[in-house]
Amino acid sequence: MESFDSIVVGGGLAGALLAFSLEQKGHKVVLYSFQQEGESTRVSSGLVNPVTGMRFVKTWNIEVLLDELVSFYRNIESILGIEILFETDIVVRLETAAEENAWLSRSGEDDYKQWISSEDVSEEFKHVMIDSLSHGMVRNAWRVDIQGLMNAVNHYLEAKGIIRNEKFNYTELLAHNTGWLYQKSTYGEHIVFCEGFRINENPFFNWLPVYPLKGEHITVTINEFAIKDVILGHYTLIPWKNGSYWLGANYQVNDIQMGVTSAEKQLQEEFLQQTLTKPFRTMHHDYGIRPASRDRRPMVGEHPSWKQMYVMNGFGTKGTSLTPYCVSQLINSIIDHSSLSTDIDIKRFVKKGYYKNN
Repeated sequence: MESFDSIVVGGGLAGALLAFSLEQKGHKVVLYSFQQEGESTRVSSGLVNPVTGMRFVKTWNIEVLLDELVSFYRNIESILGIEILFETDIVVRLETAAEENAWLSRSGEDDYKQWISSEDVSEEFKHVMIDSLSHGMVRNAWRVDIQGLMNAVNHYLEAKGIIRNEKFNYTELLAHNTGWLYQKSTYGEHIVFCEGFRINENPFFNWLPVYPLKGEHITVTINEFAIKDVILGHYTLIPWKNGSYWLGANYQVNDIQMGVTSAEKQLQEEFLQQTLTKPFRTMHHDYGIRPASRDRRPMVGEHPSWKQMYVMNGFGTKGTSLTPYCVSQLINSIIDHSSLSTDIDIKRFVKKGYYKNN
């Protein structure tokens, strides 16, 4: 029997970075990573926007999240010798009078001055925009090259013999001593499930209110277009690889149908046609299914009945910003027995009656 400090199930962003971080802490860890259709990490834009929504509200806990994520991703860059974290500005298209008024109001608030510029930046972009909308600017945003990050982290974990490319079978997991025994041959003092929207298939945590949020995006090339900022309107246009641009994404609640749709592709292309003065060409169309939380907060913590069994899920569209913070919180809980923030602890759903111990 092979023994580990931790078994991690799920090889998306959350699971891979948890396994990597545990290994860096000196833990002996094994990661079960089985690529399946619909995984959102594979197509993530990696954008971290500190101000969101039609009312331009600061993202929950953004100051703490940014401190954590910059330190976290910079540390990975240093360890693996890669560059994956980039600061960016976001040009916000103010498409209605109500949005323009909300923007002006926010820009005057002290709590928002480091994020929102009150200056109308429309003049800078009029040569590439068809319409005459006003445009604001979000400062201090970030983008992580998720694909580059995952390639490097997975290569590191594979070289260490940490990854097992196989689907996890829940029926072969048994409580054993103070931990968990899998397939009668792999023992882990702790087990953590980081399975994204497929948590609904997990018999231990399928009571958590995670719902699938499908999104589609296209990758395009744009003639004579060299804007380096992110452009945010009904969709988000992000400078991508080799001169291309990432455009997306929509939100289809409780949609777990695999594959892309021609209707959504048409909507995204129409957005570009109605927004930009430059011709474009669609190179790629893809999709992912995000695990969204009913209360828009991540779900982290120990199972209410089974000790040494944990979950990390419910990141929705904010996996890039939430993962470093939640990984840190969970590792501190596992290793140092520190209390989790009540905002992310799954105990909140136990108190609300979601968990039935039958």
